[in-house]
Amino acid sequence: MGLSRSSWWRSHFARWFLLGALVGGISGASALALYYLMGAFRRIFLGSLGSLGFRMYPPSIPGDIDGAIFLAIAASAGLISGLLTEIAPEARGSGIDNTIAAYHKLGGAIRRAVAPIKLLASAVVMGAGLSAGDEGPIAQTTAGFASWISDSMGLRVDERRALVGIAIGTGIGTIFKTPIGGAFLAAEILYRRDFEYELIFPAFVASAVGYSIYGAVTGYGPLFGFYTAPFYPLRLPFYAALGVLCGLVAIVYVRAYNATEDAFSRARMPRWTKPALGGLATGAIALAFPEVMGTGVSWTAALLSPAAATLYTGIGLLVLAAIPFAKIAATSLTVGSGGSGGVFAPGLFIGAATGLLFGELMRLTMPSLISSPVPFAIVGMLAVFGAAGKLPISVTVMVVEMTGSLQLLPAELIAVTIAYIISGPVSIYRAQRTSRADVPEVDAGPWRAGRA
Repeated sequence: MGLSRSSWWRSHFARWFLLGALVGGISGASALALYYLMGAFRRIFLGSLGSLGFRMYPPSIPGDIDGAIFLAIAASAGLISGLLTEIAPEARGSGIDNTIAAYHKLGGAIRRAVAPIKLLASAVVMGAGLSAGDEGPIAQTTAGFASWISDSMGLRVDERRALVGIAIGTGIGTIFKTPIGGAFLAAEILYRRDFEYELIFPAFVASAVGYSIYGAVTGYGPLFGFYTAPFYPLRLPFYAALGVLCGLVAIVYVRAYNATEDAFSRARMPRWTKPALGGLATGAIALAFPEVMGTGVSWTAALLSPAAATLYTGIGLLVLAAIPFAKIAATSLTVGSGGSGGVFAPGLFIGAATGLLFGELMRLTMPSLISSPVPFAIVGMLAVFGAAGKLPISVTVMVVEMTGSLQLLPAELIAVTIAYIISGPVSIYRAQRTSRADVPEVDAGPWRAGRA
């Protein structure tokens, strides 16, 4: 005799509370492992260059390091990543695309070698200062370990698949310290125009646990501090215009990244050498634009500081105008060549630089109406990647969590909606499906059927 509806309800949600907590524990531990590994490789590769400040003029790499040595470091890090990912090719690139593909096509099955290789290869790439995000590695690493544990526990295929979807959002939410946004991301990132809404409940539990573990070491405050200035409705038309610009920048980002990835895929050279070439090219860009180095998180924080606009005045505005495209090129070369790392954090930096430029131009044009470009940098940050990743809801929530900018929510919603429309169907995550109707059911057991 089957379970009653109330019994099923209790057993189902109790089970997924525990499974969500398990994924959260994996995510928090993986994030800390990457945090310490990145720090170790940063000290090995860059030494005094590990702590980066604002650019100086003429442009130069901060710290006492020869340009040729830096290029050698960048190429070597790419080469090491290429050699490591020969063991687990699924760990090449951002990793999130392969994880989404595993969710849709393989019932969430991920080979056991993928998670540790992804963690190590990504730490090497980002430790050397190449342009890649840390969110992709944590998402794929968490998903890989979750898939492994699912098989060890004898879970059904539909349950393993669900855990992998939860792991993607939880990993990203953990590393950005955005547990609410991370939970919504788990449901949103799998499709361009749909949600896997069943994942939200366990993803909330997982994100809370992952955030608690990671924050215990790195702190619990918002990643970019608190934005406390009041909101002025008269500026809404400017935010709408920024949404148009961010939609166009999102298109450039997606097409540049995808074109670079395709070009390296077609290149007739050993696969393990391609990230070395990408690393070398990224190093060359960094010699002129040190802002492209690393995940982009520390640079984004700098762009959101009150002093940011004063450092980009005069000829600096031309430099600021070039920075988003330099970061697009550097990230495309690093990750698109097969180097292990993410594309989300660089996308936030690209958006922040775009918004800061737009806001500063508006401030210079209408100083009586616009006193600071910083809110435009915050709005640009979410509008560009909300459009590029087809994640308007979760990225909006995440940016509010990262900046404490609840009062900017009307501007953020308008800008990201317009950017999403302008960018059309293009997405930096090519494994995303349009909707759940496009995905055949994979052993659709009680998870979807809603019964024991």
